[in-house]
Amino acid sequence: MCRQPSRRKFRKLIVDGSAITLDLNIFRTKFRKKDLLDRDNRWGFSNTRGYYLGFKLTLVIEYPKLLPLCVLLYPGSPNDSSLFEEIMDELKRRRIIHNRDTVIFDKGYLSTKNYQLGVLKYRTIPVIYPRSNFDIKKAFSKLCYPLSLYSRHVQNAKQIYENLVSILARELRRWEDFLEIPSTIEDFFKLVKDALSLKLLHRYSRRAVLKFICIDVLLAGIIILTGFRSKKQIQALAEW
Repeated sequence: MCRQPSRRKFRKLIVDGSAITLDLNIFRTKFRKKDLLDRDNRWGFSNTRGYYLGFKLTLVIEYPKLLPLCVLLYPGSPNDSSLFEEIMDELKRRRIIHNRDTVIFDKGYLSTKNYQLGVLKYRTIPVIYPRSNFDIKKAFSKLCYPLSLYSRHVQNAKQIYENLVSILARELRRWEDFLEIPSTIEDFFKLVKDALSLKLLHRYSRRAVLKFICIDVLLAGIIILTGFRSKKQIQALAEW
């Protein structure tokens, strides 16, 4: 008797970004934008660090296992909201996200368009933390289903989308329940940067920086697999 393959469980993924600062003396040497055109790094701005030369690291981890799934690197500090589709395309290409997975973003990715893309294009539940003045009904009233939805070859497609929209609306109404999740990835970033020496990189090309980051993230994943999963344990390692 053949064994039936088990169904894949719907996963929760956390997406967040952080500045990667290169070890360059910006006070001694002037780096103008036109001088950086032939370089991989760019000027960026971080609320915690101010202006810097480097990259933006986007990290995707699985929750609650805290295992890293994807590392993406962008020059400078592009707006998070504009990166949403590019990030989701990459996660889809790598087969990291599947239908009905929940993908959690912080407020920087907030956009009505991104809600629509998350549901209609990727068939996921994009939980992007709303701002205080965000109107859920107004955002969902602009939802336009693709024309391919009405094809005879696609059965129950509209019902699938409507189910995703109803789940997303429910999750957004209780988004306070997700408030502890972003701090988890912040602790992971702190572990990677502080404990594994990712604060100031002595590498300057995108290839070299990405290689070093991937090694750091891999080491952090191994640490998590050895049993260091609680918030207190990760914080203690980062401060060690």
